[in-house]
Amino acid sequence: MVLDYCNRGDLLNYLDQKARMTEEEARFVLCQIIIAIQHLHSQHIVYRDMKPENILIDSQSNCKLADFGLAKEGVMKNQNATSF
Repeated sequence: MVLDYCNRGDLLNYLDQKARMTEEEARFVLCQIIIAIQHLHSQHIVYRDMKPENILIDSQSNCKLADFGLAKEGVMKNQNATSF
């Protein structure tokens, strides 16, 4: 998988550099993450590795999810998403 270049790095480094986000910035990031998760769920994909290191930020402050190694495809209602 190839992703666009995200020059602001991941969310963890971004927070380390900034020390604190404004409420507006936090709301913007959270809304983008929620929209991404909703889209994945609509495609029957479960993203199971949510952490600041896996949220990349581009030059326009848009968020992108990375590291789909633990994601599960084809998960429908009433099915378990288990790992080996």
